[in-house]
Amino acid sequence: MWGQSPVVVSGQVTDAATGLPIEDATVSIGDQVGYTDTGGNFAFDAAAPGSAAVEIEAKGYLAFEKTNPDSARIQITADQAIHNFKLVRAATISGRISAPDSEWRHAGFAVTLLQEDFTDGVRRFALASEHGQAARHSVSVIHEDGSFEFSGLGPGRYIICASPQPGLHLFIERDKNGKPLPPKHADEGYVQTFFPGTADFAAAIPITVASGENRSADFTLVRRPFYRVSGEAEGAAAKSDTIDVESAGTGQIFIGTLAGGKFVIEGLPPGDYRVRSAAIPVDKKEATVNGGFRVSMLMVRLDTPFSITDHDIAGLVVTPLPSAVGRISTIGQFRLAGGGTLPGGLSIQFAYPNPGGESTPIAASPEGVFWLDDVPGEYSVRPAVPAGYAVTEIRYAGGSYPFSLIPLDGGTADSTITVVLSDQPATVSGVLTDDAGKPVAAKIALLPDPIPARFDFRAIRVAATNNRGGFLVGGLAPGRYKAVALTGDDRRQDHDMTLLGPRLGLADAFELTAGQNLTISLRP
Repeated sequence: MWGQSPVVVSGQVTDAATGLPIEDATVSIGDQVGYTDTGGNFAFDAAAPGSAAVEIEAKGYLAFEKTNPDSARIQITADQAIHNFKLVRAATISGRISAPDSEWRHAGFAVTLLQEDFTDGVRRFALASEHGQAARHSVSVIHEDGSFEFSGLGPGRYIICASPQPGLHLFIERDKNGKPLPPKHADEGYVQTFFPGTADFAAAIPITVASGENRSADFTLVRRPFYRVSGEAEGAAAKSDTIDVESAGTGQIFIGTLAGGKFVIEGLPPGDYRVRSAAIPVDKKEATVNGGFRVSMLMVRLDTPFSITDHDIAGLVVTPLPSAVGRISTIGQFRLAGGGTLPGGLSIQFAYPNPGGESTPIAASPEGVFWLDDVPGEYSVRPAVPAGYAVTEIRYAGGSYPFSLIPLDGGTADSTITVVLSDQPATVSGVLTDDAGKPVAAKIALLPDPIPARFDFRAIRVAATNNRGGFLVGGLAPGRYKAVALTGDDRRQDHDMTLLGPRLGLADAFELTAGQNLTISLRP
């Protein structure tokens, strides 16, 4: 058993690229906070043995827990009290957008940052904040001279785009009776433009930034003629008062109005589109946990494609998909096993499974209540809980889905998602070395055994090895697991089941109990 005598914890914080010490870095280990000296050194007296959270920040660098989310806890013991850390220098992308005239300044333009992502094993670009990167902002305001800046970036490949009227689909002007008014558009105007100056996403050129690099991205907005599409909605969609259209090329959403089943959507530049959905407001109001009210909505799913070349489109008929009408609000509740007070900072990552939809964080109330709003379907529901807790169950409609997609059904609106937490998380750790005993740079992917039906790939836990080959995955629930070590280029595909599946078949399974700290052996 560990002795309970306090130990001295010390170490050094250095630049990951140069190895030089970082002065005045803020180091938090457990409940102690200190600063590094001119040699990058820190020391804490009387630290309690056990697991401790690590947070390190320094000016011009990415926060340690952002770049190493699965290594942001350490084990403090009398014989392992020296812990060194490396920080990655932050990068910046700045630039200026321009146009032949100043009309674009009145269109509410903003610049958006997209980052290359391989989370599900498929190359794509998503908002930087959606997959845990360290960008301070995914959207930048444009200053009077047209300049913008994204700072606090991690190394990677980014796409920059400027979009007019952001949030148009969220803020709909209405008349005195509450009916939506169609937005007014000119015959032509500036459209969503990607660096280095194209309206075609496929022609966008990614900007590659290295650690600490500052890159420039100036480009000119593209101007296009605008057209309108009108038509008729059949069935349940005819009861809606708004309808939305998505651009196939840019993902931009345009909102139109419906009256008596007739709709019109203004301001569409040439391109390929699909009518996506229509919303039917319901007069009934439901109380929320914060004492306010929310209006229930019925979402009618549509899937009608059309293209605009050089003229308006009239007479487009949209028909609801079969069984596509349902309530879009599902309530959820966190609770602590055995009762007690819930921790703060609870949230849910909610998304369609691959290949659709990005995960969006939804914060729970102080009482642990949250809402999930969308159309019926199978969803990834990943709880985000603070250190020191583990998710043991995710219940819905009589089933338990800790590692599976949840079949949320709009027809079962009274069903509640219950997320059960334990304050006795388990931990898996180990050291990865080659045959010569040298540490190996790798990612450790941890999965349940066996893989359940409708497995949610976002449930895969990943930890990177440190400079000694050590790794640690915390916050685990009791159960049976397997671990796989990924090295070289395979590290970028830590969520690719076509790669992980065969390797899991060769891996040894192990069992975890509540609160257990298990050490396992792996080979590259």
